[in-house]
Amino acid sequence: MIRSPMKNESCCLGNRLRMIPVQILRLFFVCLPFLFVVNVHAEDSITSYKLDEVMVETSLASFGNDHYTSGVTMLLPKESLENRSSSSLADLTTSYTPFFLKETGNGMLSTMAMRGTSASHTKVCWNGLPVNSLTMGQTDFSLLPVFFFDDVAFHPGGECSVHGNGAIGGAVSLTDDVRFDDSSELDVKSSVASYGTIFEGAKFSVANKRIASKTSAFFRRSENDFSFTYSNEEHRQKNAQFYDYGVMQNLGYSLSERQRLFFRFWHTFYDREIQPMKQMNDDENRYESISNQSTRVLADYENFLLVVLKVRIGWMKDKQLYESHKIATDDWLGQFSAERDWFENRRIEFRTKAGTDVHYIVPDVYAYLKDAEETRTSVYFLSKVGFASRVWLSANFRKEFITELSSPCTPSVSVSCLAVSSDKQKVTVNTGASRNANAPSLNSRYWGSIDNHDLKSECAVNVEMNGLYEFNLNGYSLSVQPSMYRNDVKDWILWMPRGNIWKPINIDRVLAKGFELNINQCYMERNTSHAVNFSYSYNHTEVKKGFSQMKPFVGRQIALLPEHTLSAYLLGKVGNTSYQITCRYVGERTTSDVFEKMDAYWLLNVSAEYAWRFKNEKNVNVLTVGASANNLLGTVYEVMPFRAMPKQNFSIFARYTARKQLH
Repeated sequence: MIRSPMKNESCCLGNRLRMIPVQILRLFFVCLPFLFVVNVHAEDSITSYKLDEVMVETSLASFGNDHYTSGVTMLLPKESLENRSSSSLADLTTSYTPFFLKETGNGMLSTMAMRGTSASHTKVCWNGLPVNSLTMGQTDFSLLPVFFFDDVAFHPGGECSVHGNGAIGGAVSLTDDVRFDDSSELDVKSSVASYGTIFEGAKFSVANKRIASKTSAFFRRSENDFSFTYSNEEHRQKNAQFYDYGVMQNLGYSLSERQRLFFRFWHTFYDREIQPMKQMNDDENRYESISNQSTRVLADYENFLLVVLKVRIGWMKDKQLYESHKIATDDWLGQFSAERDWFENRRIEFRTKAGTDVHYIVPDVYAYLKDAEETRTSVYFLSKVGFASRVWLSANFRKEFITELSSPCTPSVSVSCLAVSSDKQKVTVNTGASRNANAPSLNSRYWGSIDNHDLKSECAVNVEMNGLYEFNLNGYSLSVQPSMYRNDVKDWILWMPRGNIWKPINIDRVLAKGFELNINQCYMERNTSHAVNFSYSYNHTEVKKGFSQMKPFVGRQIALLPEHTLSAYLLGKVGNTSYQITCRYVGERTTSDVFEKMDAYWLLNVSAEYAWRFKNEKNVNVLTVGASANNLLGTVYEVMPFRAMPKQNFSIFARYTARKQLH
């Protein structure tokens, strides 16, 4: 893996911390005018309202294509997002899913290895827009604040025809709601946690039937000075503090019942000291720090007539700074799609969607050769046909065109059959096959003076089968979803040392295969509900054929990836009291030395909260206080070699929500 050169940046973090209040105020007031654009006089009125039964009216058809695949989708419960809203997507993922994240320390770089693939094989999208780093090709989950998102969904399994280039291992969808519901809502949260960690966040939304606005802002800071054991001695973690803040603005305008406009703005800034390895904790000459800044601006138009038309234009800028070294990209994009349901009778359902995505990328990277601009254009066609609401067939196709690079076409086919259907239970069987591709990142193509003209796009063939059993009876529900897959990847890209430089090289063939099991149970009765989830993942990834330096890895599990991971959680609510218990297991991994193993570990987290509700016909006010304990067992563990992780740590929070029906 390549990274930019790094040196010590003393006093940088302290100076930036003093600038935080001014920066946050500037960003918030940039977005503040949008709040006052809204005309709160609605034509219709609603006479009653319950907080737990909100009718959320968002974009009638998002830019996502999930319904054209029969693959597995894991949608996290709302309670999990609320519980972890003061943390990052990395913390949310490791608490509630079996997917493995390579974390280089607490609050540090965190990348996902979905289904035994690499970090660049997971596609992450925000409202249908890819947010993967264009330079590295991967996503740092520690940079994504949970506070901004209303839904988080995971899609394990490669299907680039649906999710786009790079989704060899799977995809992650992040969405946020825009409501046209004649209401206003204020949501404020404040939390304090171990190691000098604080979080402050606020959301405000207001809407009528025509215009909707939602503004969110947050700030988080941590000294991150936890203790750890090394060489039988206790140490205090140094050079690991971080802070981040962000603002998101969503503005929607309904031109008519069938036409809508959306404007979206998202800006985040993250500054952190880079947590050193344990053995270098006291060596100030090795201390490093880095900052990341991202800005995304989108404008969407949607027309829901006989054909659903969607048009999007946008601009994204990512910038990473280390001393005088800058790694930045500007991405100008356009998206267009047309979708139609061709039959409305119940015997035959037929839906198609066609579209194109265009990205013009201008990098500004100190280590690139000049004239590294790149254009990436993809065209796709998706189709799904259903027979008697029991059998569905999907056939999809996507082709990517990239400046001076050949990228293979990515077709996919899938079949879904409702084998059993009754009032109480259903059994669905799904199978599919897809060809997937991942184009080399900008770093892989243009970094330094290395000649990478012969570097190929990664190409994979994925075959999988999954089933779903559902049972419902008198407030009790059960779902069991097993799946198995085989993902054969050719020309896997890996950075390897070549003399005194690192160079990306294609590995001839890597095979990933595995099995997953997800079990979910829920029981509800009046003011009581309990939900239990169990998720297990077995992923075996090995090099089948490679260059000479890969011979020690042939036939062995790829380094740093566990074969076994497991997560389980219990969510409960009794009256105004809620609780959560989460458990995670990560199996043994090898280091870069295939004969050296890292220990498996268990993590246990618990939390509880109490809510006071005050409501009348049109207003609901909720005050919630809670506390949580993470790593309750005090497990000593490492996710990556020699990177310390905290033992027991605690947090308390208070949250106030006020929702008012305007008419």
